[in-house]
Amino acid sequence: MRTLVEAGVLVGTPCAYRLAQALPTIQVPATVQAVLAARIDRLPAEEKRLLQTAAVIGTEVPLPLLRAIAELPEEGLYRGLSHLQSAEFLYETSLFPRSPTPSSMPSLTRWPMEVS
Repeated sequence: MRTLVEAGVLVGTPCAYRLAQALPTIQVPATVQAVLAARIDRLPAEEKRLLQTAAVIGTEVPLPLLRAIAELPEEGLYRGLSHLQSAEFLYETSLFPRSPTPSSMPSLTRWPMEVS
């Protein structure tokens, strides 16, 4: 559903979506990977770079490390992370540090990149 809404195929609100295009013009990706790739391709360039940077770090992405290498102003970083979280590309895994060091909080995990 999310893919069809993001692509503009469906319009409206949850439980009240309607087609915005004729059925023969709708192309549905054949695999889950293709769906994710299409969603990533539709991201704004800055958010796509941020997601790629997080993916390079790994499945656990410490915020201080991402902040250090993302080359984004603080506001842009948090705006991008917020959008990526709401789009369910990333999610927060811990609100509190696992150790007393500030470098361990919070951590973000990317999940769509794990699909094989």
